[in-house]
Amino acid sequence: SQSRYLHLNIIYSFYMVPISLYFMNQYLSKGLLRFVILRGIIFFISFSYGNYNAIFLCLIIELLFLICEEVGPFTTKLRYIMIATYFSIIMVLPLLIPSYLSYLNSFRNTELNFIEGSYSPLSLLNVLHPYLLGTPTSYIGERVS
Repeated sequence: SQSRYLHLNIIYSFYMVPISLYFMNQYLSKGLLRFVILRGIIFFISFSYGNYNAIFLCLIIELLFLICEEVGPFTTKLRYIMIATYFSIIMVLPLLIPSYLSYLNSFRNTELNFIEGSYSPLSLLNVLHPYLLGTPTSYIGERVS
């Protein structure tokens, strides 16, 4: 059955984190541009997997590693961020237009207000205490619109 492969793209995106950190560390220690280009290719592959939340988390992990890493001066780290961002955007740009056109034809293209319903920012409080905003109703048998 295909259901066991439902979130495989998330796993693949997180598999790219160690190699991305390796390329970053190699650039910071050796200063060779090819490591930034290889990291851009890794970002392109992760982007083509299609899970953008995992990519965002991987970028946060990379940024935290960059802040905590003691290899290289601050200017080298800043240069890495600029060059890596440039190569990542250049490589991902051809995928953005088909993704946007696909989004326009999908059922997710609605007039959904992200401040209401299950997308409310207040829902983040549920992380601290699950029933802080009240007990949820059972949606079994009800149509969610």
